[in-house]
Parts: sequence; structure tokens; C-alpha cells
Amino acid sequence: MSDLIDRKALMESVGVADDCEKCQYNDTMHKGFCTMPSEFVNVCEAIADAPSVEPKTGSWKLHKSGALFVCSACGETSLRTEHYCPNCGAKMRWASEKFD
Repeated sequence: MSDLIDRKALMESVGVADDCEKCQYNDTMHKGFCTMPSEFVNVCEAIADAPSVEPKTGSWKLHKSGALFVCSACGETSLRTEHYCPNCGAKMRWASEKFD
């Protein structure tokens, strides 16, 4: 199974920002000239162009019994609510909450 990474966090960890003004390789003395080594540019472009996966999300709903919670993503029940469904791994929220 492949590892999922946070592309933005990875780029920021090496000093690259989405906005050139905030990038550590931006040479403001030379009108925004990028000082990033060319090999590094290739790696950054590969990271930016890599396919991404939207995380599975769901919401907890109270089961009709009133004692269990149901995952909207997979339909399995749980005795308690968690941040992730223990059955399918979906990032969970209550039906009234919104994701970022």
C-alpha cells in the first residue's frame, strides 16, 4: 500500500511555498528571481504534479436503538464515536459539522 503524504506540508518542510513571495528561494533583491537549484525544481514539480487522493469522509449518525453510532461511509456500527471509523478508516464528523 502506498503512503499518503500532505503535499503542502512536504513542500513547506523544504522551504518551498505556494506563493513565490513566501518561498525561501525567492531572491527579492533580484525582482523575485528563483534561486532554487535546477535539480530541486524538478523534484518539486514532480511532487506538485503527482496524483492525489481525496480522503474518505463520513459522519456519525445515531442508530435507531439509541445505543450505537452508524458510519455513513460504510454502514457499520460502533459503540462510541471516534475521529476515524474503525471499520473503513473514513475521517468522521457529526452530520451537523463541516470539514475544512
